[in-house]
Amino acid sequence: GIDIWNGNTVIQSQPQFFDNRPIIPQNSDKMPHAIIDNSSLTSLSGRGIVAIDGGTLTVRKCRILDCAATGVYVGGPGSAATVEDSDIIRNGNGNVRNRRGIARGHSGVYLE
Repeated sequence: GIDIWNGNTVIQSQPQFFDNRPIIPQNSDKMPHAIIDNSSLTSLSGRGIVAIDGGTLTVRKCRILDCAATGVYVGGPGSAATVEDSDIIRNGNGNVRNRRGIARGHSGVYLE
């Protein structure tokens, strides 16, 4: 896909939605959390990894490279990402693989 605003990413940590709103658990330790370890991630049509709406990520010993859009995107209240011993390179160059494509100008890491 090419819609980077609605889930076009390699890995996304985000609470479930109901009626267009995130379902926030009563206990903060129940929020979604992804651990990515010793991996190489690339997306020719979107973002690398995303934590939004309170989702969290731990990234260790990874390479996030050559994503058409942002390599690591963290946005929304309670969202967080811990990145250790990792390379985030050559992201945000867009693509020309299809008519609508992803424009150049995204970043390696974007914190909202």
